[in-house]
Amino acid sequence: MRLHLWPAGRLYIFHLLLALLVSSASSQQPDWVVQAKADLKSPDSAVRKKALSTLSSQSADISLEPLMSALTDEEPEIRRAASCALGYLKDKRAVPQMLPLIFDKIWEVRRDTYWALGQIGDSLAVEPLLDALGKTNNFSEQVYIIQALGGIDDPRSVMPLFELKPELRDYGLKALGSSAVEPMCDILKHGKLSDHYYAMTVLERVADDRATETLISVLGESMGRSAANTLAWRIGASAFEPLVGQMSNRNPIVRENAIWALAELDFQRKSGNEEVLVVADVLQEPVSQYTYPTSHYPNSNDFSPIPTDVRVISVLLNALKDESGRVRSAALKCLANVHRDDVFEAIVKAMSDAELSEEASLMVGFRKDARAVPFLVPVLRKGNIRAAMTLAKIGSPAVEGLISILGDKSNDLPRREYDALEQERHALFRCGNEPPRPNYDVRVHAAWALGDIGDERARKPLTGALKDRAPWLREAAAEALANLDKKVQAPAK
Repeated sequence: MRLHLWPAGRLYIFHLLLALLVSSASSQQPDWVVQAKADLKSPDSAVRKKALSTLSSQSADISLEPLMSALTDEEPEIRRAASCALGYLKDKRAVPQMLPLIFDKIWEVRRDTYWALGQIGDSLAVEPLLDALGKTNNFSEQVYIIQALGGIDDPRSVMPLFELKPELRDYGLKALGSSAVEPMCDILKHGKLSDHYYAMTVLERVADDRATETLISVLGESMGRSAANTLAWRIGASAFEPLVGQMSNRNPIVRENAIWALAELDFQRKSGNEEVLVVADVLQEPVSQYTYPTSHYPNSNDFSPIPTDVRVISVLLNALKDESGRVRSAALKCLANVHRDDVFEAIVKAMSDAELSEEASLMVGFRKDARAVPFLVPVLRKGNIRAAMTLAKIGSPAVEGLISILGDKSNDLPRREYDALEQERHALFRCGNEPPRPNYDVRVHAAWALGDIGDERARKPLTGALKDRAPWLREAAAEALANLDKKVQAPAK
């Protein structure tokens, strides 16, 4: 005879068998586990400590109940050890029994309980912890409570942590997690200006793509550059399309900050729970007809972005046609170290832009392209001595322009004026400021550049400069001639 059971009957039998198995497993615990549980009730505190140490290394199924019972032990060391052990287990069932220890008379017990609650991360502990934070004036205890609240990451603790007094604010900001994203976004949009910096600090650290829209909306405000950096370095690939959309914004500051963000965008960055956006068309280094130096051009620094994604480069090239000079300048600087022929040609074309001419000509000249010479000579005449170094790199095509500057005495100054200006420049150096490059340096640097080039056409004008009334130019001409002689006598490589 075959027995037919309804589904409900089968489920009942399954649960019955499961209960029997669990009961059998619990009844078959090793003798040492049974003994340790019994020892927790011993009147001898040393025995209880040893039993607690034994149980602390076991799984929650074995140790949870005994550890929770030890939270009420009369010995503070046992309460501390039980609390720490429960923190390692991270079982939320222990939290209700742990909450009274937040107000324990012994500081070490409270301290370890704060840590354990932060490890478990149950929101049930938020209100008691906030209550304890408001009642204590002990700095160390406040820090432990803040860290516990950070481990729980509950929305109820966001503003209390954000609004802590100054000496605790850094700890509070570092404790804030993903639950703080929306409140921080609200502060950036509607909060006090003095709070914007702190809200941006939290959003940068948390790096959650829920903040993208808000960060985009503040690109034109005082925190715009910080928002651009957060989008580029912390949000990553998911910010690409929103940033491109801002290139049509009417505010040039927004477009400028969008350019900086796009140029530094980390396409391999994970944001929130999104997958990494893998860009299939990342630029490969092309074979070029130009000579590209391994170092940056003279006006760049070690933090200059080097965009590699072809879509970003396309946006930057289009930005060179923007109506705003500051936007075009930002795009030019972001393209300075991109080794692509179409980019280089765009930089060459930018030399004809009055607002970009100086920067663009320095970039082109640093790549030893003679097309920069007609633009660099006027730049040097205006007192930008970086142009002299760049002309020296170009070499022979720059000789005639440098000779014309060497013979131009219109910027000559009396020695007394020269010394006064030099003292002013050194004073600016000592104050940490970048001193202006005055015109009286121009002929000196033209002489040095001619000596570096080593072209015989420079010998006659340099020799003539040895008789100039300006002693500083005579000294520079003598150094340049000595350098010229070395280069002429040196064997060709």
